Amino acid sequence: MRECCTDHTGKPKKKYPIKEDALEVARNLELEKGIYVKVYQCDERDGWHLTSHDVPQQPGPTNVLNTKVSPRQPKKQKGRTLGKILGKELVEKLKYEVQKRNLEKLKEERK
Repeated sequence: MRECCTDHTGKPKKKYPIKEDALEVARNLELEKGIYVKVYQCDERDGWHLTSHDVPQQPGPTNVLNTKVSPRQPKKQKGRTLGKILGKELVEKLKYEVQKRNLEKLKEERK
């Protein structure tokens, strides 16, 4: 293999013969591990590679109603709960508003 087919440590890069295969692997890395990569054509023009060089690594969207840490969240966010993120006061206010709406719905249904 030529130099274009090695990573920064000199290790050979995986080459995908079809661009769609490389794109699928890139999507899976993003969804399952939160790793963002881009696909580029090998200099030899006989395949496709992945790189994370110059690709910003961003956490995916967080579901504030689900306190379980998703695999897309960076490690530093583990253990963060809705109460810690929003503050206990705001959480209590949200709970109150939800209960209030539920009571109003029940009153309307009984009419």
